[in-house]
Amino acid sequence: MTEENHYTVSLTVREFMGRLIASESRLAEQNTELQRRMSEMVCEHRARKGIQKRIGCWVEETLSCEHAEAGLSSLPWRKERAVRFVEEAIELAQAIGVDREQLHRLVDYVMDRPVGEVAQEVGGSMLTLYAVSEACGVDADAQALREIERVETPEVRAKVRRRQAEKRAALVGK
Repeated sequence: MTEENHYTVSLTVREFMGRLIASESRLAEQNTELQRRMSEMVCEHRARKGIQKRIGCWVEETLSCEHAEAGLSSLPWRKERAVRFVEEAIELAQAIGVDREQLHRLVDYVMDRPVGEVAQEVGGSMLTLYAVSEACGVDADAQALREIERVETPEVRAKVRRRQAEKRAALVGK
């Protein structure tokens, strides 16, 4: 091998090694970013689970005496929570401008279809709420936290208890 060829081969090997090191560096940065994102997603998931438990405790603390006094079992309680969820969804639709007739047609359409699985329907409801929030420019998570803080105040707890007692007949026929 001539000295010139040796120099060219050495330069090519150096260029290759430099590119390889740069590529490894970029991969390490991407890996670090992916790990950071995964960590954020895990934290968000844990926070959401914490919110769910927090709300469950709030419901128990706020409404459990009323349920026991009314002789309600866990099954009607689940139905009552579902009816409250529908009430809030209707209020959201109303705030956006959906009219009564559309909602009546939707109730008929949904109720004429086969019954779904609870877990899948919860997932679909959550995804749809996030989609509506995004379409409206609302940070759903921030609003949920704001609402949790609001309803945890003693004044609002008392108001919820009063309103729930008043609404029971209209909402669940009890």
